[in-house]
Amino acid sequence: MDSTGMHDDYQSIIQTLVAERDALKENCSRLQRILDQLGFPPGHYYSPIVDVTDPEVIRVTRDRLSAPLPLGITLDLAEMNATLHCNA
Repeated sequence: MDSTGMHDDYQSIIQTLVAERDALKENCSRLQRILDQLGFPPGHYYSPIVDVTDPEVIRVTRDRLSAPLPLGITLDLAEMNATLHCNA
C-alpha cells in the first residue's frame, strides 16, 4: 500500500473515532439532561435510580436473586432463554 492509501485509511479511522466521540458526548449530554430532571441524584432516598456501588444495594440484589420463588410461581427458564435469544 502506498503512503497516500495509508494516509486515507488513517483519515477514515480518525473520522470514525471523531464521529463515535461526538455521538458519545451527545449521549452523555442527553443522560445528564435526564438526570437533571429527576430532582434527586442516583442513590438518593427519593431517586428512582439506585446507586449500584452501594454495598446494601448489592447485598439486597444478591439476596433477592438467590431467594426461592414464592409458592405457586413457576418459571420456565428454558422457554425464557429461548424467547430472549429469539428477540435479541
